[in-house]
This record gives sequence, structure tokens and C-alpha cells, in this order.
Amino acid sequence: SSRQRQQLQQHSNDGAQAILVSPDVAAVADGGYREADELRKHLRQRDAEIAQLRRSLDATRSKVKALETEVAELEQRCSSSSAGGASSAATAAVAESNPEPTANRHKGSWTMDRDSQDFLALDEDLKANLRAEKAKRLKEVREQMRFILDTDSVACSNGEWSCCGRKEYGADGCV
Repeated sequence: SSRQRQQLQQHSNDGAQAILVSPDVAAVADGGYREADELRKHLRQRDAEIAQLRRSLDATRSKVKALETEVAELEQRCSSSSAGGASSAATAAVAESNPEPTANRHKGSWTMDRDSQDFLALDEDLKANLRAEKAKRLKEVREQMRFILDTDSVACSNGEWSCCGRKEYGADGCV
């Protein structure tokens, strides 16, 4: 056929050899090159977007880390000024397991006051009951004095999240 002859026929043009290709094949090849160029351009744009998103993610992670540190400091300030109850029990448990944690930091010896000596001399059940009563009373007093904030920080205020009903300012998000 004439089309096949056209595709296979070679001729000389200014001393260089060229292969004649049918217009259909040339159009397909040209379209493929244009499509490949468009795909490369699209990939470069996507790479740029990904790089920008990575930079944004890194910046956001840094901000989150700074905010987490700030929240931890605020929680520590809030909890240390209103400590009692469970935290006192935790402190007591640590002290009980390690009776002289700071003995190596002092030249002298610890002199226990009379009230502490008397308390430690009590029966174990009585001590447990007194500790429970102390925790109960401290809880009641904290509830009664709850309106007096320890700091002017919003993180130490009393309230509730409108979205999830959580009562702690630093509670995990609900989204």
C-alpha cells in the first residue's frame, strides 16, 4: 500500500537521511510528547506542593511541641498549687518506698516533729482512716474554694468545652 511505502521510504535531505512517517503516526507521537511534557510539568508542581506541605508540617510540629510544653508548665503550676488528695497519696507512696530520698543532700540528720512521731505510732487501720478523712476534707475544701483561681491563666480556669463537654482546659481534642 502507498501508506506503507511512505512509512518505509527513505530519502536524502541536505545529505541527512530521514524516514518518512505517515501523518497519523506523527500526530500520535507529537501528542505523546505533549502529554509527557504536561505530565512532567504536573509532577513538578506536585513535588513543589509536597515540599511546601512538608515545610508547613515541620513548622506546625514545632508549634505543637512548644504548645505542649506550655500546657505542661501551666498544668504543673495549676496542680502544684492545688495539690492534695490523690497527689498527696502518691507522694506518700513514694516517701514510703524510699524513706530517705534526700538524706544524701544534708550533713545533719532528720528530726521528725512530735505530731509525725505520734501519727506513725498509731495503729495501721487508724492511720488509713485518718488519711482517708484528710483526703475527703481536702476534696471538700478544694470544691468550696474552686472559684478562687490559682493563676490568671485561662488554662487554670474552671469550665467546659462546648463541643465535647470535657471539663479540663488541656483535655484531648474531640476532632
